[in-house]
Amino acid sequence: EDSFVKWGAENADNHYICTHIDSGQTYRIRGTRGTCMTFLIEVREGFMQLGDTRDFANLTADELEISEDGSFEIIASRQEHPGNWLPLDPEARQIVIRQYFGDWEREEPATFEILREGGQGESPPALEAHEMASILDDAGNWVETSTRFWGEWIPELRENYRHGEIVPARRYVGGADDIYYGNDYYRIAADEALVIEFTPPRAKYWAFQLCDLWFVSTDYVNRTTSLNNSQAVL
Repeated sequence: EDSFVKWGAENADNHYICTHIDSGQTYRIRGTRGTCMTFLIEVREGFMQLGDTRDFANLTADELEISEDGSFEIIASRQEHPGNWLPLDPEARQIVIRQYFGDWEREEPATFEILREGGQGESPPALEAHEMASILDDAGNWVETSTRFWGEWIPELRENYRHGEIVPARRYVGGADDIYYGNDYYRIAADEALVIEFTPPRAKYWAFQLCDLWFVSTDYVNRTTSLNNSQAVL
């Protein structure tokens, strides 16, 4: 995702990368830690709005064994491996990585590369016509279903709105197990301000972010539309 591709209120402090996998294979993920606040590697099935999402396994930067030079290696497979291991459920289809940045100007991103064991140097087979047709069908279904899902989900959020109260943070289907989301709607006049008072949670990361009426993140590239625990002042 980037600042031009928006759906589901992506986090302004996250950089997302994703790859599809065959859970019957073994993968080696190599990278460097960088100085980002943290990163989260997830083994998943699908997408929230398609109704086929499950989160099978998670691994954070803090849980990794990292060399003195900042490099690391992770084995993703069904069979357990010593060291950094990411278990692959038989129904897993994706590996998703979220990097978290608290100080955008100073933190360096982590780097990642993924290799399928035994597949080095192999080219993927050429697509058959029926395979290409299936891919196009999936793309069309993704767009149509996403439009319908968010069109139904947003009114439901509005119906649960309680004036002066932010909906308590909770897990959502499609999110990682350790991520909690809360939300609120507001309407203020030009001469009014919205004041949020809260006690910071005991969490490595928290943030407030503005979205538009349809739960789309706003222009965080050119304007201040979010504040995280590194940027906010106590």
